[in-house]
Amino acid sequence: MDGDKLKNILIKTGPLRLVLLIGCAVALALLSAQPEKSRNDEAQVKEQYPNTAAPEEDDAETAYAKKLEECLSYVQGIGRVKVMITFKEKETESFNKGKYLPEVEGVLIIAQGGDDAKIKNEITEAAKVLFGVEAHKIKVMKMN
Repeated sequence: MDGDKLKNILIKTGPLRLVLLIGCAVALALLSAQPEKSRNDEAQVKEQYPNTAAPEEDDAETAYAKKLEECLSYVQGIGRVKVMITFKEKETESFNKGKYLPEVEGVLIIAQGGDDAKIKNEITEAAKVLFGVEAHKIKVMKMN
């Protein structure tokens, strides 16, 4: 990539937003690099406690959603944010650095600034960059 293209990207996105997007990407990469529980451990817990669900904090959907909520809440104009992320079935997980990572299927973002077209576009672009999903799999809505 030559210097003029990089300069144009920096001017279009703004240095603060570019730094924020890169920071969010790094944070999500670090989050996904945490060791996962083995399937045997999960099976043993389910056998011992068949009517209890795993805590939400350990759930990848919840962890990714919380991280994205935190990152987006720092962007001017977005305001309060709630995020829901869905993943494809386990058979379609991608193999990355010696472990399986869930593949994001869709992202729902409800934000106070969700009625502003510019904010919607920025939120959609952030989700596209962070999760590698197409824009039609991202829905941004206005929060009450």
